[in-house]
Amino acid sequence: MDIKSGDIHNTSKVIDGQFLDLLAQVESKQQWAIGPILPTKLHNNISNNNNICLEWLNKQPLRSVLYISFGTSTIFSDRVVTELAMGLEQSKQKFIWVLREADRGDAFTEEARRFELPEEF
Repeated sequence: MDIKSGDIHNTSKVIDGQFLDLLAQVESKQQWAIGPILPTKLHNNISNNNNICLEWLNKQPLRSVLYISFGTSTIFSDRVVTELAMGLEQSKQKFIWVLREADRGDAFTEEARRFELPEEF
């Protein structure tokens, strides 16, 4: 007897909605998107000793650094990225800001772009 109601996927409905809908039809079971969920541990092939960000972060006092990430479903214009960068710089707050590789392109025109960030970035 199969009592499974469906499957849980580490993705977003925005990203994989069509696939999840198709899978639900094929499997005749519900498909839930609950992510993306970030790993809680570094993979074995990533060394803490060789990661510049982690080395820097380990030297900072506890709870003194902001982690800034807007996820996978947010796209900012160059102007907004520049304004965020200027605001972060002016705040004098230590931070780690995640800009995805996908942020280097325009999702609507598929053109590559390069942000104009201050030299300190």
